[in-house]
Amino acid sequence: MASGGVCVPPEKYWAKIQAVLHRYDVLLVADEVICGFGRTGAMFGCETFGIEPDVMVLSKLISSSYMPLSAILMNANFYEPIANESARLGVLGHGYTASGHPVATAVGLENIRIIEERDLVGNCRRLSPLFLERLAGLAEHPLVKTLRGVGLIGALELKPAKAPGAKPGAAGTAIQAAALEQAVIASAIGVSLCFCLPLIVTAEQIGTMFDAVGRALDTIAA
Repeated sequence: MASGGVCVPPEKYWAKIQAVLHRYDVLLVADEVICGFGRTGAMFGCETFGIEPDVMVLSKLISSSYMPLSAILMNANFYEPIANESARLGVLGHGYTASGHPVATAVGLENIRIIEERDLVGNCRRLSPLFLERLAGLAEHPLVKTLRGVGLIGALELKPAKAPGAKPGAAGTAIQAAALEQAVIASAIGVSLCFCLPLIVTAEQIGTMFDAVGRALDTIAA
């Protein structure tokens, strides 16, 4: 969802994937590093996409990156063999010097408390329609090939630069620089310009951002 350029799966994708995994008894590990803790309008992306994982990997928003922290959550089917083997051997052979660091985990707990107290997941859910509407409003721009998004994360896929010898990602880099001139920080990934809004964002700020992105596109197109 991030370094891949915000690739939102089709509606029935995960249902079909899970059906195949269940048929062959294959475990499903969900990477919630980007989607976890509200990014898609639910606490976890698995809720948004109807995924029932065996394992969830968490980071980034678990502490809002104020402290380095990651976590792995597992269901009983995944946990029981680990527990049984550990009991047989007398030890769980896993753990690193900084694992479970009390400062990082305290920051993580406080961060989650703030997310819940301020209803930031709800804020994402409420503002997502506006975000996606303003994103869709750029679809007819001559530089835009397609767009995609969910919650408060989205991307514009740009038409490749036509200049002779232009690098594959030149269009994204050019729009990123033009957006920065308009005080908008976006991520250029290949030919995609990606947006990952803070969960505290307001409707006014979303409008300001897309107005600026529109001007940046016009600048490059001129």
